Amino acid sequence: MKILIKLLILFVFSINIYSQIDYEKLDQYIGKAVKDFEAVGLAVAIVKDSQVVFSKAYGYADIEKQTPLTTKSLFNIASCTKAFISAIVAKQVDEGNLKWSDKVVDHIPSFKLSDIWITNQLNMVDILSHRSGLKTFAGDLLWFQTGYGNEEIIKRMQYLPIEREFRSEYGYQNNMYMIAGDIVSKSSGMQWYEYLDKEIFDKLDMSSSKASSSQLNEEDDVAYPHLEGKRYHLAIEKPHAAGSIFSNVDEMSN
Repeated sequence: MKILIKLLILFVFSINIYSQIDYEKLDQYIGKAVKDFEAVGLAVAIVKDSQVVFSKAYGYADIEKQTPLTTKSLFNIASCTKAFISAIVAKQVDEGNLKWSDKVVDHIPSFKLSDIWITNQLNMVDILSHRSGLKTFAGDLLWFQTGYGNEEIIKRMQYLPIEREFRSEYGYQNNMYMIAGDIVSKSSGMQWYEYLDKEIFDKLDMSSSKASSSQLNEEDDVAYPHLEGKRYHLAIEKPHAAGSIFSNVDEMSN
């Protein structure tokens, strides 16, 4: 009983500590870190108990033009895109258009890996869980700045060696999320990014968020990539289900 009381006191004390966060000091801490690490820009939002308790931007969206970064500045959220793809797959499962046990070949008959057994067994859970048997980043050079369409990439994936144990070892995969996007496009009857707009962005008031840089307008507040103080062009222009979404901390907080 004494141990239980001590644990409860510790738990209540911990809650009390977290409820008394000094956000002014946090602001100063982040601001100092941005300067110390020579970051061009950084935007942050903290959500606690379904409420945004802190939101602020630091530095520049475009250092060459000295454009200040804001909480509305659109960043390429890169592989955080994968969380959105998993969500729209789940919605398709809820709507009865997909099953988690569906095989990739059920929806893309031309799909083939170098191991025919894995080809015929690979399902929706497998491709979203990075357990296909392909090693981390295998096949990335098929899509990154090659100009190949999804169909051609899928055709060439059969030549990638299986270097991990299927369903037992982890190998981070971008191409499998591209395939998940293609499957949602087939099961929903619209492009995956149109379905994303309709079922996620629209319903969460993410009106500024875009599926890719090809959807950005000149007037959009864009946080550009920088390297060693120089601004670089935006990569991944076409919608790509592994990493092309642009969003900001205001809308990601939703």
